[in-house]
Parts: sequence; structure tokens; C-alpha cells
Amino acid sequence: MIFEKKFHSATVIVNDIKRNLANLEDLLSQCSIESRTRYDGDITEMRDQLERIMEVEKRLENIGDVYLNTEALIKCLATYYLYDLQSTEAALESFHRKWTSLKTDILRSEQILHQNIINNLPSRQACKEIILFIDAIKRLLDDDHGAPINNREKLYKNYLNDIE
Repeated sequence: MIFEKKFHSATVIVNDIKRNLANLEDLLSQCSIESRTRYDGDITEMRDQLERIMEVEKRLENIGDVYLNTEALIKCLATYYLYDLQSTEAALESFHRKWTSLKTDILRSEQILHQNIINNLPSRQACKEIILFIDAIKRLLDDDHGAPINNREKLYKNYLNDIE
């Protein structure tokens, strides 16, 4: 009776593992789609992609935890030698390969995006030159405030004064 109960509950657990593996496979596919990136474009778009990839990376970490727990459970069930777990172990191994591959791709994409963002940022020297240029323009605008824009405006105003 006890043996039959353990066998039944273990069978239920194995079936749950298979069902959960299918769900995790779907989740991996979704993560794969969401992690697709373009490495060119403006900096804002690349930052958005980087944030999205980092979110996917967090989800992959959670999936990794579930995988480790599932693997430990299957090893525990295998010690009973009550049923064939080869198909479940094979599915789990296949899942682990896909997970590892996707994780590697995501880390590579993250590094490339980080580098592209850095490469697209202006250099410190360029930033200093831009700030100096903007300051010079502000100073010139402050100096010219209220002054005629050019000689033609002066001539036109003089002409109007002469007419009156």
C-alpha cells in the first residue's frame, strides 16, 4: 500500500515536471524573441533594448533556479528505480542546453549594446568643446541683446527716420 502511494505520487510529480518543462520551453522561446536586438540606431533605442535584455536576463535566472530544483527532484526520483525517467532527463538536458545557449547570447548582446552605447556617446573632449561653444553663443547673444541684427536693419531704421 505504501509502495503504491509513493509510486502514484512520484508518477504525478513526473507528469508535473513534464508539463512544467513544456511551460519553461515556451518561456524560453518568449525570452529568445524578446532578446532580439539591433546594434545600431540612436542611443535611446539602444538603452531601451539594453533594459529589455536585462529584464529577460532576470527571467532567465529565475528559470535557471527552477531548472536546478527540477534536476534535483529528478535525481531524487531516479534513486527509487521505479519507473523510466530517461525521456524526462533527456527533455531536461535539452532544455538546459537551450537555456545555456540563450543565456550566452543574451550576455553577448548585452556587452555589444553596452559598447555601442559607449561608442555613440560623445567624447569628453567633444562635450567640453560643445559646452564652450554654447557658452560663447550665450555670451554673444547677451552682448548683442537689444543691438540691431545687422547693418541692413540699421540702414532701414535710418531710412525710416529720414522719411519722417
